Amino acid sequence: MIASTLPSMETIRGLQKEREAQIEEAELEVAKLGFPQQGIFRQELIWGDHDQFQHVNNVHYIRWLESARMHWVKLLASSLPPQMYDDLRLGRNVGVILATNFCRYRRPLLYPDTVLIGQSVKWPLERDDRFTVKSAIYSVNQRAVVAEAENDTVTYDYNQLRKAPIPPELRAALEAWQYRGK
Repeated sequence: MIASTLPSMETIRGLQKEREAQIEEAELEVAKLGFPQQGIFRQELIWGDHDQFQHVNNVHYIRWLESARMHWVKLLASSLPPQMYDDLRLGRNVGVILATNFCRYRRPLLYPDTVLIGQSVKWPLERDDRFTVKSAIYSVNQRAVVAEAENDTVTYDYNQLRKAPIPPELRAALEAWQYRGK
């Protein structure tokens, strides 16, 4: 009979510190791509994300982008007056609504891994009622971008049920989050 022992807590903590250092290094790489480091969203892969083709199913990329986008909107809104913050977060008065979602899958993902999602606004804005959010999903294990996405977000008047011009305060906040890559 072969004896087995649990790893010590010291060993586990050492592995956790090593992984955290890898993730922090990857965050710097995502920032070098032109995405503000403050808005990078971290997502751990889970085994159940795999499909029958033995890689993470593409639908999960879209879910991660949605979660990252809402994280980003929360950060963006935090620099706005309290009423505008609540309106953006809760979808009332003048807020934002997703118009299009495009994702280009570059590489498959396998469990275990951590992905980092960088997001920023393409600048200059093309119209006065919408903006494009550019995103990249970066694999810590692969040290590479595994997907790129763009989505058009429209400023929307939830009271009048139609598009609305981007409020000046929101435009200023969007400019601060502009994409600085190539």
